[in-house]
Amino acid sequence: MIKQRGGLPPAWQVVSAWKEILARIFEHVPAQYNVSPEWLVNPDTRRRLKLDIFYPDIGLAVRFEGLKNRQRKQRPSLEEEAQEKIRQQARFELCRLHGVELVVINTHEETVHRVFRDLDLALSRARDNAWDDEAVEKIRQARREAANLARRLRGPEDLKLYVDLWQDRQYHLAEPVSPEEAGLPADMPVFSVGMRVEHSHFGPGIITAIEQNGEDTMLTIQFELGETKTFLHSLVAGKLSPR
Repeated sequence: MIKQRGGLPPAWQVVSAWKEILARIFEHVPAQYNVSPEWLVNPDTRRRLKLDIFYPDIGLAVRFEGLKNRQRKQRPSLEEEAQEKIRQQARFELCRLHGVELVVINTHEETVHRVFRDLDLALSRARDNAWDDEAVEKIRQARREAANLARRLRGPEDLKLYVDLWQDRQYHLAEPVSPEEAGLPADMPVFSVGMRVEHSHFGPGIITAIEQNGEDTMLTIQFELGETKTFLHSLVAGKLSPR
């Protein structure tokens, strides 16, 4: 359940709410989660940048910002904030260069309609760049559904319902991940959405999402302190166990 904090839910719950809202808006558009396309490489560091959600069929991507690492004891330094701004600007420019409109959703944004406004502007530009009639139709449907949802969500307190709906969606869609499917030893535990687990570093938590990532699988875990992290199954298996 969401604990209200000045009307705005915790950042990780805001992300869950917007993922559900976007899933409804783009019901007919295939989505890729937590991806780093080959072309999304920071020219200064030569490292790939991440997109939280990517809709390649219509040339649209989403990035969430404002999530904090709860292990950090102090606020980010001015240098760290400046570096993040540089990465974000590189992400915008690379997306635009490759025909992708990027929508950034700040998890501390209390004006829900501002997010819908930014999304509609991005969809309008994506429509102008659409390469076929099918993409244009998908964008038209998405803008219509976004407008319908925008009329229902008047403030941050309305996000609570969509947090719950997103978790329900994950429970119903996800299947348990077997070790064989993840390319791991057969004696490794089988993980599933809703399972309570213990991480050797982050402590106890619950698996809230399981998503395919190429030949591997990604596990999203909500830890008891409120932090949410996503791990590759093949890398975290030795550190994660059922409770």
